[in-house]
Amino acid sequence: MQPRQKGQGLLDVLIALLIIAFGTLALIRYQSQLSLSEEVVRQQTDANILAASQIDSLSDYTTLTGYNNIATNTTTNTSIAANTTYTITSTVTNNANPIYKTLDVNVTWTDRAGTARNIRQVSKIAWMDPTYSAEVM
Repeated sequence: MQPRQKGQGLLDVLIALLIIAFGTLALIRYQSQLSLSEEVVRQQTDANILAASQIDSLSDYTTLTGYNNIATNTTTNTSIAANTTYTITSTVTNNANPIYKTLDVNVTWTDRAGTARNIRQVSKIAWMDPTYSAEVM
C-alpha cells in the first residue's frame, strides 16, 4: 500500500494547483470587466457634461433673434482623455401657448467592447426677452 500513498500526495498537489489556476483566471477576468465598467462610467460622465454644455450653449441667447435661431443640429466631439468620439444630436421642437422650445440632446458613442451607448437630456427654453429676465426673479 505504500506506493499508492506516494502517488496520492502528488495528486493532491495537482488538484490544489488546478484550483489555484482556475481562481487566478477568474480574478483576471473580473479585473478586465472592472476596467471596462470604469471606462464606461467615465464615458457616461463625459457624455453628460457634453449634453449639459450643449443645452447651456443653445439656451444662452442674448436677443429674441437668438432665441428664434435655436435650431436642430448634429456635431461630433472627440474626447482626448477617454479616446472616444461622441456624436451630439440636438433636436429642437417649437411649442405654442405658452411659447417655448424643447431641447432634446442625445449623445452617442461606442465603448471599447463595441457596444453602442447613449445619454439623453431634455430641457425647455422659455420665449422671453433677455432684457426682462431680471424682472422675473
